[in-house]
Amino acid sequence: MPTARVEARRTGQPVELVSQRTETSRTYANPDGSFTSEISAGPERVKRNGTWHTIETSLAKRDGTLAPKVHPHDLRLNAGGGALPKSLRAARAAEPRDLASMGSGEQRITLQWKGGLPEPQLNGSKATYRNALPGADVIVEATQTGFEQFVRLRERPSGSYRYTLPLKTVGLKADEQNDGSVVFTDAAGRHRAVMPAPIMWDAAVDERSGLPANRHRVDMDVVPTGKNTVDLVITPDESWLTDPARQYPVTIDPSTSALSNTFDTYVQQGETRD
Repeated sequence: MPTARVEARRTGQPVELVSQRTETSRTYANPDGSFTSEISAGPERVKRNGTWHTIETSLAKRDGTLAPKVHPHDLRLNAGGGALPKSLRAARAAEPRDLASMGSGEQRITLQWKGGLPEPQLNGSKATYRNALPGADVIVEATQTGFEQFVRLRERPSGSYRYTLPLKTVGLKADEQNDGSVVFTDAAGRHRAVMPAPIMWDAAVDERSGLPANRHRVDMDVVPTGKNTVDLVITPDESWLTDPARQYPVTIDPSTSALSNTFDTYVQQGETRD
């Protein structure tokens, strides 16, 4: 710290105290002898082998999977494979395969997909598995702290629409909450990850906020299937999906996972949700 203060006074420029750097903060010595800390709400860098690396969520192929260039929780996505289901019924009967997995050591979460997956189209941090379900795409996006997975319905379904996402955990327990979310806790009872209550929205956009204008709650049942496995059964409201006023595509957003307690916030008058 004294060295940084001397260097800042000598050069007239702020000098970082590298020893004080963390995943979410950087501290600088100023020429006038004061200090300034820049703090972010979520992690911006990760330390590996004694060296700090800026988190970079752009996806690329690695060891038969897809992975961000730098991610704090070793996120891995499916690179595609297997026969695509020809119907929802066929998908529900298909064997599950890993879709997205993250964590390290004794704690890991793996979201699975029932049926084959096409080779995904990559766009930065987003992987799109087109036609993974009839008339629908599966999209997985790497985030700074985890991943987000959602299904995009390109066509109006003729009737009920339901699919299942198997979920495996290692070193974590999945508990369904009264608000429809799923919280993952470790052996000490600490919250390590969360899947908020799912919602869906159509293509209509609010002109003021630029956000979806029509949002609707999605039913999600958490069904235990084993010691460390559950099924997330996603059942969107049929009447909402088939409403003639609905603008397609419709996005169903059942799972956002993050091994942290951070979340994004926007501010809008009259809004009551995260």
